[in-house]
Formats: sequence, C-alpha cells, structure tokens
Amino acid sequence: MANAIIQSSRAGLGLQAGALHKAFGLGMGSHPDYVSKMWKIMSHDEAVYRMQGYAGLGLLSDIGENESIPMGSMGATATKLLTFTRYAGGFRLSRQFIDDLQYPEVLSNMMQELGRVSQITRNVLATAPFNAPTGTTDVGFDSVAMLSASHVRGKDNATWSNLLTGDLSEAVLESAIASVAVARDESGNLYPLNVKQLMVHPDNRAEAFRILGSDKRYDTPNNDANYIKDEGILSVANTIVNPYLTDSDAFFLFTDAVDKGMWIDREGVRLAADKEDFMSESIAHKAVFRSTLGWNTAYWVYGSVGG
Repeated sequence: MANAIIQSSRAGLGLQAGALHKAFGLGMGSHPDYVSKMWKIMSHDEAVYRMQGYAGLGLLSDIGENESIPMGSMGATATKLLTFTRYAGGFRLSRQFIDDLQYPEVLSNMMQELGRVSQITRNVLATAPFNAPTGTTDVGFDSVAMLSASHVRGKDNATWSNLLTGDLSEAVLESAIASVAVARDESGNLYPLNVKQLMVHPDNRAEAFRILGSDKRYDTPNNDANYIKDEGILSVANTIVNPYLTDSDAFFLFTDAVDKGMWIDREGVRLAADKEDFMSESIAHKAVFRSTLGWNTAYWVYGSVGG
C-alpha cells in the first residue's frame, strides 16, 4: 500500500510539470529582459568561445596598366577566450507539501518567483560591465576598459576615445553624435557610425525625456530646432531606462557598429526537478543557465560616468 501511495504521488507531480513550467515562464516574463536591450544574444555549444580580431585593409590603390595589384595584410591582431559560468538556484519541497498540495497557488507562486529571480540574475550580470565601465575587469581586444580615452587600433596603434565627459545634456549628446560619425576602424579608415539608442538610469529618465522630447531646443530661450529629435537620431520611445545601473549619472549610447557586445549562452535558462531524496522524501526544483559576455572592439558603445 505504501508503494502504491508513492507511485500515485509521483504521478500527480508529473501531471503538474506542464503547469510548473508555465508558471516559471510567467515569472521570467513578468520582469523586463534587459539582456537583449544591451547585448547581441548568441548561443555556443563548446566549452570556450574564441574571439579573433583581424586588422583591416587599407584603401585601394591607383594602378597603371600591367602594374601589380598591391596586396594588404589582414593578420590576426588579438585573440580573446571567453569561458562560461554556471548559475543556479532553487527551492526544496517536502513530501507532506507535495502529497497534501492544499495550496496549489502557493506552489505556482514559488515557481513564478524562481522564474522572476532567474531573469533578474541575468539582468544584473548583463549590466555589470556598465556599472564599472572604466574598470579593467571586462576588457576588449586592446586590453583597456569598455569606456576609455586610450583605446588602441589594431593595425596602426593609434588611440581613440569612446569616453564622453559630463552629465547628460543636449550639448554632450550632440558632441558624441558628431564624434561617432567620424570614427576610424582598426586600419585607420573612416568608419562612420550612427547613434541608435540611449541608456540611462531611472534618475535621468526625466532629463532624457526633456532633451529628446522637446519640440525645440531644451533649456534655452532660443527657438532653435531640436536637432536630435528632428533628425530621428534618438527618441524617447527608444531610450533604455535601466534600473540595474548603479551610477545615476552614467549614460550610454549604442551605435550601429557591426561588432556588438555579445551575451553568449552555453545553456539557456533551464528548469528541472531533482529526484526524490531517499531520506527526507523532498523534491528540489532548480533553475540553471551557463553564460558569458564580452566584446572585441568597443565601437558599439560610447558613454559617460557623469560629471
């Protein structure tokens, strides 16, 4: 009889599996996904992700009849290996709770909470480089911080900057837009980029709205046009307001550079239930994922840590 009761309980738990996964998914979906707002999402099925940098070519040459075509070099400039980290968490249910299941909505809420904190964990990890953008924990091919005035181009070793100066303002944004438009690539060729998105802390949301949403130039008695708005460069609707930023003064501009910052999943978020523990007869539910992030060159982001 005891064996029959255990089998019946296990069968009942199995019937709940679909509902539990649904509750978990609802939990993840109840919280905004900031990962995809900041990073290009990728997947990888090997233990290490290898990024390889190459120096570009120079401009084409004017050659006469029967002259040899000059061949440039696109040798490798740097290699970066990204390793994956495993993140996991969960909770354990007692046999009494499972057998009685007097409060199924409680179990559903627990699964939703597990889904919610799974998404929050990913958001925290994804925002971490932006919370230390001038530090050296996360670096690109040139071994300098995400935001730096000393980025080094791979071929001619010239320096360039994506570090803006000052608090969020119309003037700083206009200067950044102009700077991005005359960027140079790793070979020193003109690499004109466009600013596509602004990311701010919630404390700067109102300021961003006033700058980008005003019909005329913000905070000036002049009746000039709002260049940023009228040209469609940035908009209020497309602004990322990220509560995971820890510096309320910091702001970032994402460009249309080909090479983006990459969030790479070795294993996406997975929900699993452990086998029944023999001694305690409890069952554990867990959420697991393995990921890493990184970038090769930093042309994809410009930003300021504030004044």
